[in-house]
Amino acid sequence: FPYTTLFRSSLTKIYADDTKSLYLGEIEATGVFELVNFDEITKAYKGMMPNGVLAMFIGILLSTTRGILLIKSEGTAISGALMPIINAGSFFSQDIPIIKK
Repeated sequence: FPYTTLFRSSLTKIYADDTKSLYLGEIEATGVFELVNFDEITKAYKGMMPNGVLAMFIGILLSTTRGILLIKSEGTAISGALMPIINAGSFFSQDIPIIKK
């Protein structure tokens, strides 16, 4: 099956509270997604990536980052830090052009 791999990073800065007056650190996660039917998507959407697919990938990555933060911060000063739930669909209002490198 032909597939294309997409990479996306999530960098989350961690603050002591909502005022962001005390920066505690950051966590970064990189997601690797393989699209088995990439060529079909490209053809069907005329060279565009559907915003729903991108929102799904971002949602998965944000949830994964949230889990990593929970596990990695256990027993530290930032244990129990909250990462808000974000509507990943709000990042994209339209389909995105596909750029092949």
